[in-house]
Order: sequence, then C-alpha cells, then structure tokens
Amino acid sequence: MDIKDWYIEVTGKDSVHAVAEKSGVPYTTFYKQVRKTITPTSAVRIARAYGRPPTEPLVVMGLLTQEDVDALASSGSLSRAGDAELVRELARRLGVDDGGEV
Repeated sequence: MDIKDWYIEVTGKDSVHAVAEKSGVPYTTFYKQVRKTITPTSAVRIARAYGRPPTEPLVVMGLLTQEDVDALASSGSLSRAGDAELVRELARRLGVDDGGEV
C-alpha cells in the first residue's frame, strides 16, 4: 500500500474539496498534493480528521516503522500506568500472577 491507496481507503468517496475542508488543509494546496504526492503533514491531518491514528500514514510513507510506533505506545503506557497495574503486569510476565489483589 502506498499513500495514495491509503488516502482512498481512508477518505472513501469524499471529494478532494470535502477532504481538504474536513482536515483543514487549504484546498488549492491539497489539490496539488493529490495530483502529485501528499505531504506527511497533510496525511497526518487527514488521519486525525477521519479518526485514524496519526502515525498510520507515516508508516505507510516509510517515515516510521511499526516498531517505532509500538515503542512509542509502550513507553507512554508505562509512564501512565499506576503502581498496581505495573505490579500486576510484572507478575503476569513472571508467571506468578495468582489473580489476587495487589
């Protein structure tokens, strides 16, 4: 899949004008991009406007790998997890999870 395939999949039958308006990309700028290549900035704005992860088009474009995205997600999750959640996950990974309260 390339960025044009991704664009078609995400926006469906929406017109270029509708996509530009929904994503907040100026129409004339976006019209030129659709004819040549969509920029990463526009692709991220489209993803957000259509409820898709903003990293998705960046992976499609080869600017990020799925491993990059996974690493970002796991590091963010750990920093937001509470102590009890961390202890339960550690116990599960060590195979000592007895299902009890922490």
